[in-house]
Order: sequence, then C-alpha cells, then structure tokens
Amino acid sequence: MSGGTYGRGSGFCVRQPGTNSRLMRALLRIVIMGYVIAIWFDVPLGGLGVTTGQCMAIAVPGLLFLWLQSSGIRVGPLSGGGLPVALGTIGLVFILAGSLLSAFQASDWTPVVDYFLRYMLGGLTVLAVYVAFRGEGVPSRVIRIIVLAAAAMSAMVCLGLIFPSIAEWIFDRPESLVRRAQGFNAHPNQLAMLVTAACPLAVSLVANSTRSWTTIGVLAVMLVAVVVTGSRANIVLAFALSLGMGLVVLLGARTKWEGLKVASALAALASTATWFALQIFPTVSPRAWEAFQRMTSVGGAEISEVFGPRSVLYATAWEEFTRSPWFGIGAGNAREVLSARHAHNILLETALTTGLVGLIGMTIFLGAIGMLLWILITGRGAHSDSPAVKILAYALALGTASYITSNMISDSFGGVTVRLLWVYLGIILVVLDARGHRTVSGDG
Repeated sequence: MSGGTYGRGSGFCVRQPGTNSRLMRALLRIVIMGYVIAIWFDVPLGGLGVTTGQCMAIAVPGLLFLWLQSSGIRVGPLSGGGLPVALGTIGLVFILAGSLLSAFQASDWTPVVDYFLRYMLGGLTVLAVYVAFRGEGVPSRVIRIIVLAAAAMSAMVCLGLIFPSIAEWIFDRPESLVRRAQGFNAHPNQLAMLVTAACPLAVSLVANSTRSWTTIGVLAVMLVAVVVTGSRANIVLAFALSLGMGLVVLLGARTKWEGLKVASALAALASTATWFALQIFPTVSPRAWEAFQRMTSVGGAEISEVFGPRSVLYATAWEEFTRSPWFGIGAGNAREVLSARHAHNILLETALTTGLVGLIGMTIFLGAIGMLLWILITGRGAHSDSPAVKILAYALALGTASYITSNMISDSFGGVTVRLLWVYLGIILVVLDARGHRTVSGDG
C-alpha cells in the first residue's frame, strides 16, 4: 500500500496519495480525457459489438476502484456543496432503485440493465473526475478537450455538408449527412445539444485565452454546426447562451483588452448568424432552413404544429404512466409503447419507465443539480474567485443548465449524451472543492 498523509479533509478524497497512487491518478486523468473524446467520437471497435464510449464508461469507474483499493484512500463529505451532493446521491439511489423495481414490469430486461448501468457508472464517473483532478483548481485540460472535440465534430459536419466528396468519406450515407457522422452514433438533436452545452465553455476560453482569434473561430464553427442540425431549441439556446456569456464577461471586464475580446466574440456570433441566414440555410441544409422558417412564424402556430410529433408522444406517455404509476413499464422500455425510442422529456420518460420511485429520484437529482449550480455562481467564496474562475463558473452553470433544458424536449438523458453531464458535474465539484479549501484557509 502506498504511503500518504491526511489533509484537511473537506473532499471526497481526504488522503494525499503516495508515489504509486500518483501514477494511478495520472492514468485515471488520461482515461478520463479519452472518455471525453469518446463522447463525440464514439467509434465502434471492430466486430466486438461495443464502442469506445462504452469501453471508457466502464474503464473510468474501474480504474477509480483500483486506485482507491490500492491506495487506501478514504471517502468523506465534499466541501462547498455538501447538501446538493447528499441530495444528488439520494436521488441517484432512488433512480437506481426505480430501475430495478421496474424490471418486474418490463417486457425486455436488456434496456433495464443498460439503464441501471448508465446511472450507476455515471455517478461513479462524477466521483472519478472529482478525485482525479481535485487540488488542480480548474481542470483546464479537460475543458479544452471538451471544446476542441466539439469543434472537431462540428467541422466534420459542416465540411460534409458543404463538400459532398468529403461527405462520402466522413458520413455513412450522403442522404443522412447531419444524422450520422462516421463514428458518432447520434441523432441531430443529440449533436446539437452536446455542442450547445459546450458553447459557454468556448466563450469562457475566448475570454481567458491569449489566442482569442483562434478560440473565436472554434466557437463560430460550433455555432455553425448547431444551426446545420436544424434543432430549433438548441439553435436558440446556443446563441442565447453564448451571447449571455459574452455579457457576463463584458460586465466583469477589468481592461479594455478583455472588452475587445468579448466584442470580437459577439461580432463573430453575429457574422455567423448572418452568413447562415443569407447563404447556408436554403442551399446546404434544408432541415436548417425549414427550422428557421418555423422559428420565425411561431406566433400564429398551434402548439401541436410547434412541437409536432412530441405532443403525441407526451400524451401517449402520460396515458401509459397512469396505467402503471408505481413501477412504470420498465426502464428503457419506452419504445414498447411509444412511436419513438424515448418520451423526449426526461421527467416524463422517467415516470413512464420507472414509475413514481424513479420520478421522485429524478426530481431530487435535478433539484440537487440546480442547487449545485446556484452555489457555484453565488455560494460562499464565489466573490473571491479570480475573474477567470468566475467566467468558468458561469460557463459550467449555463452549459449544464442548457443540457438539462434540452432534455426536457429531447433525448431524455440518452446513453450517448448524458456522459457530458457526468463530466460537467465532476468539474463543478473540483471547482467547489478548490473554493472550499481557499475559504477554510481564511479567504472568506
């Protein structure tokens, strides 16, 4: 067993690791970065029937377990976010219990197992990210990888749309350019919600980076990809959140250079939107053009026209929930009663598939995340954060809120996209822990 000393003990990991443990920690960090990349590039591994994302989803908690076992590191409460973390854990336990109880009602047990593993491994991934990067202050490398991976996938989508010859290499079929990039098993709405959730982080890099023009270009590419998907809600969210982040930075700018960087970022956003409206919508992406037309004529539209098939899904899901309110129809079994693979609303999906037990858990879990985000922005010690950390705190809060909002009308925390939420929550805990240690030291 590696030697070590005990610190002031306000985090999950309360023991300082020895030499062997530091090596394991470094390896865990590398695997987590691979996990982040696999969120965007979920490549099938030959004929094994699994993807890199699935392997990484197992590898991260597995490596965490090996590290904790070999190092004797103990687990304790978290500084700076104790109540939300406790409530989130309780909510997660209810979600897992609801999924197990729903198995008795399920017509297919395979999705139940997948659902259970998704949340169990997800909770462990949050802990792994926290333990791996605790003490670093801000895990800037992970944040850069999130943004760069989002930009890389965005560039692939845009290049594939504009240049058909490239599309034949990048995408599975020319007629499904937006739907399925090579190695990225996601619906256009999934791609849009992932890129949208990463946009505030990209703006934070614009504000905090010395290479502002490069990061502005990265942000513009990401926004282009969101618009191309034609996901109306995420198009609005992406631009609103990016502009909101720009306003946050502008109000907190201490120098003219900071204000100039923000102005440049906003100019890039405006030029991107204008370019799309004049060029790309009608010629390259009919889906985006249709979405743009519908967004500009929502005023006189009926609710059913705005939400389309979703209104039918919601009505059917609610009706089926009332028939099996206690344990649902079986976790992951929504497709057995719906015309889609999920209810396109995380709360309705949870109620339908895992009943009241799962719904109570999901409500507590989402409430805990809301509390965590509030503490991140306004909690004790937030006033003494450096300008860069303040900007990042807002970016993480807006990105996380964006992802959850998107899942109120799409995806329902699908297995591909929810991995980004686990990473965000882990990073937030790292930031809160650093703030907690600083406050304990007499800085607040």
